[in-house]
Amino acid sequence: MRAKRCGHPVEPSQTAMKPDGQLQLPPDSTSGDADALIPPLIRDLTAVVAAVFDLTGCCREGNRGFAYLLDRDDPPAVGEQVGQWFAQPDFQHLLAVTDPATGNDVYEGNLSLGDADRFLRTIRGRVQRKGDYLLLLGEHDVADLERLAASVLQLNEDLAQTHRDLVRANRQLHRDKAEIRRLMLTDPLTGAANRRRFAECCRDEIEEASETSGYRLALIAADLDFFKKVNDSFGHDVGDRALIAFTEAMRAKTRDDDLVVRLGGEEFCVLLPKTGLAEAGQVAERIRVQFADTDIDGVDGRLSASFGVVSWQAGWDIDDLLRAADQALYRAKRGGRNRVEIADDPCETKV
Repeated sequence: MRAKRCGHPVEPSQTAMKPDGQLQLPPDSTSGDADALIPPLIRDLTAVVAAVFDLTGCCREGNRGFAYLLDRDDPPAVGEQVGQWFAQPDFQHLLAVTDPATGNDVYEGNLSLGDADRFLRTIRGRVQRKGDYLLLLGEHDVADLERLAASVLQLNEDLAQTHRDLVRANRQLHRDKAEIRRLMLTDPLTGAANRRRFAECCRDEIEEASETSGYRLALIAADLDFFKKVNDSFGHDVGDRALIAFTEAMRAKTRDDDLVVRLGGEEFCVLLPKTGLAEAGQVAERIRVQFADTDIDGVDGRLSASFGVVSWQAGWDIDDLLRAADQALYRAKRGGRNRVEIADDPCETKV
């Protein structure tokens, strides 16, 4: 409901309070001088309600207790229409019962003010007619105010706790999302990156190599030798241990920036950013030796692996790079296995 303003501004005057606690207008108040009518002592009190209105329902002054009664932070401005806030009794009824013609200029009892759609507050108070003005004096239930203050404090604490809970939940959500992404991009058996992760990283590295002059990128393709025989002879559990051991060997001989990948089955690769062909060949050889010297529980003897090494060439995509590495790997297989084959001329493999 929009606040209305009344006309005829008034000039400040002095006020007083009778010994019985009633507000007292100065002698000339009936002529229209009715501003500053509430003593400074009670102007800032919240438990005490004090206000002065003219007979049209316009506020001449109100203290903080009156502001609280109207569910506001500050008292109404001088001249603001507040008569519509009187719910029980309404303002017209107050005018009628305090009409001097009735022989009674005072209403004493419960006063309910507010808007039924938003709030309604009730106090025990007294309204007295003084000439052309109504004087309101009442008090809030202090215990009620204390309960309200306690409720506000509790609500603030609950809000703060809710905020803390939301922060913790948000952090956990981020951790869960990161873990879900890690699982989506990781081979569950060996912990190596999977084909999807390889495609993402390799695409980024090829883009970097395409845009940066002199950028080097190498790929090692690897395959466990006679792996089917391992599964057939010793069982799949032993085969799984062999795959895990091979992954650990690759990690032990590569950098943190290198990406160890299980493409599927016994097929692996290592993506090596900022690495030339010769250096990648040395890395593959170190992995070969490491794995060949590894004891695997359940395997009689030692296992081996074969490697194909290739360097990215301008214009190649992921498929071209993998194809070149696979061709070098096949040459290592045909050459007797347990060896590293470095692509002599990668351009021969471009389709």
